[in-house]
Amino acid sequence: MGIVVQEVLSGIQESRQFESIRGVLLRGYPVVTAAVGDHVLAADLVNRCRRRGVTASSVDALIAALAMNARAQLFAADGDFDDIARCMPLRLLQG
Repeated sequence: MGIVVQEVLSGIQESRQFESIRGVLLRGYPVVTAAVGDHVLAADLVNRCRRRGVTASSVDALIAALAMNARAQLFAADGDFDDIARCMPLRLLQG
């Protein structure tokens, strides 16, 4: 997913490590772009979470929406997705 590539690379400060990981990500994984329906579900997810007192970033919401629409399990080390899963039927891969 393109947004996952962005999220992973955004956390890397060192240029050489950035280039190395960028190469691995772009060679090793297909980049799936989000459709309008993914963005609509992401907005709904943010709103539903907010009503339950949970803050979900737009990036995390889009990643969750892509996984939900693909009926896929999401592997995430970020605890924010645990919070999102309490608001929406997001299936998390337990590691």
